[in-house]
Amino acid sequence: MKKEERLVNKIKRLLRRLGCPRWLHHYGPKTYEIYQHIFAFVVMAVCRLSLRRVHKFLGMFGYKVPTFSALCKSRKRISPTLFQRALALTSGNNHQLVAIDSTGISKANPSHHYIPEF
Repeated sequence: MKKEERLVNKIKRLLRRLGCPRWLHHYGPKTYEIYQHIFAFVVMAVCRLSLRRVHKFLGMFGYKVPTFSALCKSRKRISPTLFQRALALTSGNNHQLVAIDSTGISKANPSHHYIPEF
């Protein structure tokens, strides 16, 4: 397995476990699969790029990615519940008590400002 295809395969496996359809819509031309849209959104979030830059960036590396306008439209079409289900599937355990401060999320050593008084 090539090293650069690992993220694509992980996204495909996650979408299969969620029971997502292969295509984003069932009408019209089937040019791009849903994993290609999600892959572009993951790269956009990780690298902090705009939709135009993600399209150019991934195109330079030889990935088949939708245009920036198609990515913008698909971002509106993909339901937020898909991302919530993916987060629930990948996060593992649900925690009852979590402290959030400006340094990050911590359960072991939370800031005293955010600890509830019981």
